[in-house]
Amino acid sequence: MQNAKLTNLLLWALAAIIMIWGIGHVPLTDVDEGAFAEASREMLSRGDFISPWLLDAPRFDKPALIHWLQIASMQVFGINAFGARLPSALAGLLWLFVVAQWSKDIAARVGVSGNARYFGLLIAMTSIAVPAISRVATADALLNGLLAVSLYFLWRALLAVDDASLKKYGRLTAIFIALGLLTKGPIAVLVPAAASFLTVLVVPSRFKNWRKVAFDPIAWTLVIGIALPWYVLQYQAQGMAFIQGFFGKHNLGRYTGTMLGFSGGFWYYPAWMLVSLLPWIPLLFRTLAELLFKRSSPLRQSVATLLWVLPLFVLVFFSFSATKLPHYGFYGLTGLFVMMALTLAIKSNPIEVTKPSPLLVDRLWISALLTVFVCTHLWAGKLSSLTSEPYYKLVLENAGAMLVQHADWSVGIAALGIALLLLPQDLIKRIAGLHTIPSNAWRLGAGAVSFAICLHLIFVPTVIAALRAPILNAALEVRAIQTPVVSWQLSAPSLSFSAQRVIPSQEPKPGDTVVMFEKHHQQLMELLATKYAGVSVTQLWHEGGVEIVKLSE
Repeated sequence: MQNAKLTNLLLWALAAIIMIWGIGHVPLTDVDEGAFAEASREMLSRGDFISPWLLDAPRFDKPALIHWLQIASMQVFGINAFGARLPSALAGLLWLFVVAQWSKDIAARVGVSGNARYFGLLIAMTSIAVPAISRVATADALLNGLLAVSLYFLWRALLAVDDASLKKYGRLTAIFIALGLLTKGPIAVLVPAAASFLTVLVVPSRFKNWRKVAFDPIAWTLVIGIALPWYVLQYQAQGMAFIQGFFGKHNLGRYTGTMLGFSGGFWYYPAWMLVSLLPWIPLLFRTLAELLFKRSSPLRQSVATLLWVLPLFVLVFFSFSATKLPHYGFYGLTGLFVMMALTLAIKSNPIEVTKPSPLLVDRLWISALLTVFVCTHLWAGKLSSLTSEPYYKLVLENAGAMLVQHADWSVGIAALGIALLLLPQDLIKRIAGLHTIPSNAWRLGAGAVSFAICLHLIFVPTVIAALRAPILNAALEVRAIQTPVVSWQLSAPSLSFSAQRVIPSQEPKPGDTVVMFEKHHQQLMELLATKYAGVSVTQLWHEGGVEIVKLSE
């Protein structure tokens, strides 16, 4: 019992570090992070807590819940990157909690090792997907956390054997669906409703429970009572522009037409989900093999049906969407995480571990990924050769130099992970002073933690810092400028957020102060010569390919 508590505490401490560490020290990215954070700042500045605004224009992309949470966080921690990102990080921890709890509950029902809850937590917190969207100031982590909770409670309702439990879990489902409606809209209803309906088609004995949940008047009262007031108030404030913008353009329009240049073939989401599940690809294939080819597998029991129906529905449904954004594929990951946790628990049982080289492919795969970080010195300085575009070439040169500076950390952590993955188990036991030999499943988890730390806490923040630090520093310079400031050919809402003033993106005119890429300087001169003869340009500041210039009157 004491070991279980210690293991749980250690894993959650690591999860919190991976989700939260350093989120306030990395500049916001654009466009999404900057847009969400700036919309929240403008709502706070206006005192308008109903309608999101971006650069002094109504923003109909998403409902208000994420903005309310960001505003609350900013009130406590300040108008900064940490304040904007903390709600997402906490939502990511909620997502992890649901994965761990679901893994524990279903493992008990199908007779699999109690370690499944730890494995579920390990797999989810070290994947690319969960930390990637939990460390950014958007609505995606919050939606996925709420989807995970609603799906878990819906699963409990489908399995309920008495009316009291069915009503309790059905109504809890309704509450979190309503919160999802306030986060991203109809998708919060679509995914649980479709996945659960398809589940009862496969397991007809659960249809009676599904029908009771679907037509429970109290559940519908909860959904309507929680979600509808904001929609009514937003409609009163913005009129049909809200209906057309939110429901028409940003929901139906994204499915039926390509937006923002994001499109792809039918295999886009299968490929993307593979990437999002790194470094656990071999375990994913083991899980699929367990499900498809092993008739006696626990994954084939009726209680596990929702787990595989969920990602299957998401893959098929969104593969037909005209607009393909990466995070759409994340909606089905909860089911995969839990199935993979069960599979890893199965592979850790006494019979499996006696087989030759258990989980060897998995350990070699993660070791190969970690080797990339061990070799940081060899490739970091060559990043700039990936592009000939002047701005990004400069950014990658800076990123390469910064990665070399941090290489001691990445090399050390990655090397430790490789050692834990590949050294003989009894040697690890002696070196670490352990009482028992570490299992291969736990060694796999240790390697995955090393991968997550190298990727999410060192590599990604370093590249983002090189990419966005010039924008952040330009914003800090702008704070001291009293005259009108505009940006030109630079789509960066984070500029306004960090400057704590609205900086419109528009064509410059005489007297303006302009934030722009240095590569566009000559183009600006040509524009001014054509439209405003005699206007001079003075460079006030420049850094990393970004400059601030002042146009004469």
